[in-house]
Amino acid sequence: MPSNEFAGEHRELIARLLTDEPCLLIDPSATVLSAVAARVVDEPSVLPETRVLAQKPVLKTIRNRLRPATALAQAAADGRLTTRVTDEPAPTTVLATPDQAYALVEGGEGVAALATDATRLVDGVRTAYDEQFEAAEPFDFRRPPRAEMLAGLTDRVSEAAAAEFEAAVDGADRIVGLDAAVSLALVVAARNEELLYDLSGWSEDVSLASKATVSRQKSRLVEAGLLGTEKQPIDIGRPRLRLVVDDDTLAAVDTADLWPAVRERHPGT
Repeated sequence: MPSNEFAGEHRELIARLLTDEPCLLIDPSATVLSAVAARVVDEPSVLPETRVLAQKPVLKTIRNRLRPATALAQAAADGRLTTRVTDEPAPTTVLATPDQAYALVEGGEGVAALATDATRLVDGVRTAYDEQFEAAEPFDFRRPPRAEMLAGLTDRVSEAAAAEFEAAVDGADRIVGLDAAVSLALVVAARNEELLYDLSGWSEDVSLASKATVSRQKSRLVEAGLLGTEKQPIDIGRPRLRLVVDDDTLAAVDTADLWPAVRERHPGT
């Protein structure tokens, strides 16, 4: 007899449910999908083969958040996640494995997974949603896979900048929007006194944002008094710009608190 599960937060519950069996996740909320992404970040090799059928507004919400979007893009690149779009809401979020099905119920004090292993019910759920999944359109998170993003930052910019960017992303509650992701990368690069040329090249190489977007965000942060630039002579051609921090608090704040500090000083980010 399967047991119901209860946890104080989605992340804990999803970690218990996504173990080693292939699963089908139906109509998850953005919170549930973020918990799946956290599973990928916490234990990259543990996520089983997972198929997700979700509503487009939920998927777009996740795509707009840097940490879960890059994590789920990583799982997709590794062949462990396939995501498709539905416009047919389910009565509740369902997670089905070959032998069990769970209905996820969210409450004020936590989230529960109500379980059944009744063969007819489990088979009925899987048959109905398998057909819906196969007919649905794929969804592209359009963000770089997390490992590729961080490896590229190490290779193109520096190991120190990559390590700090990873810690800042993981420490932030939400980094929403492309401009926000670029702004954080710029501030991290400035704290490490990296070249704008290298950061822009990395961003374009991994398909995070264009060089024009990076340049535009750099100008905004300079105008806001957060960043500055210094000319760096090179052997041939125009000098390149080295990013520096012009705000004492941003220069001194712990990495885990970096994004909240950026938002506080530049609310439009």
